[in-house]
Amino acid sequence: MILFPLFIGGRGDFFAWKVKKVITVLLVLGTIGLYSFSTLTIKAYQMSAGQGHLSISFLNFIYAGSVFLSFIAAKGFQLHYTDITLMLAIVFGVGLIVYNSIKVKAASCGPMSILSMSYVIGGVTIPSLYGLIFLKEPIILHKILGILLIFLSFVPLLLKSRKQMVFKPKFLIFCFLLLVLNGTLMTMSKIAQLNSDSKYSMDYVTLYFFFAFLSAGFLLAKNLHLPDQQELQKTMTLRNFAYAIASGLLNGIGSVLNYMLSFRIPASVQFPLTQSSMLVVVTVMSLILYQEKPDKATVLSLLISIASIVLILSLIHI
Repeated sequence: MILFPLFIGGRGDFFAWKVKKVITVLLVLGTIGLYSFSTLTIKAYQMSAGQGHLSISFLNFIYAGSVFLSFIAAKGFQLHYTDITLMLAIVFGVGLIVYNSIKVKAASCGPMSILSMSYVIGGVTIPSLYGLIFLKEPIILHKILGILLIFLSFVPLLLKSRKQMVFKPKFLIFCFLLLVLNGTLMTMSKIAQLNSDSKYSMDYVTLYFFFAFLSAGFLLAKNLHLPDQQELQKTMTLRNFAYAIASGLLNGIGSVLNYMLSFRIPASVQFPLTQSSMLVVVTVMSLILYQEKPDKATVLSLLISIASIVLILSLIHI
């Protein structure tokens, strides 16, 4: 008589565990997919509008505004926040616009392999160290090997670009800033998660996109004061407007999923997994969309990255 309820309860617990694990995997896939396609849409925008100051300001303004206006309407014009999440949202929103602006500028004065390495290493290292040191997350061999493989995946690309290893100081400064900014922003999202509830994920994202919107508006107004007419005509098109909205909404929804994911897996697993996976997806999709023939260095880099992803995925236990 006692065994039957226990058996039912056991099956119920197992089913709940499976559902929880499926949700976590879906959040991982959704985060990676949405962030990756947001990046690809930004690339399409840059190819259409160029990389001038006005085009960057216009992208950031529409990008952030589309997310804030859509999300605040979806929330019924009411947001839940605490003093800590409000402060983090202000810094995150302004930092996001600075990060996006530097990233576009850096792409025009140095090799993409070095640029990608900078922000990925920052996005992997800083939040992982925060998780391992301050949150006392377990140090596991698979985890360390996975992170080391992410770093190793850049070696073939660096060797391929060794003839281009003489950089302007400005490019090196940009790379350092991107490393620190991306890592800091990722860490801030983890800190915000620790000080809120998962049901307020969209609230936090909406809040920091509001401050990103204000920052982008200030920069756009500054660049529109004495605009270059040729750049103005090239930038202010319906196509570029659509690219900016699409990129913003993809990133915004991806940010909500990523924030929800923070409640389910450790920082030292989440950020290495999402950052390395995004790089693989964007690289592969760029090769397909632009019909580029991958060289040996790119293929080797992708294989090492995939190996790191497999190792880190094995750590997702619920």
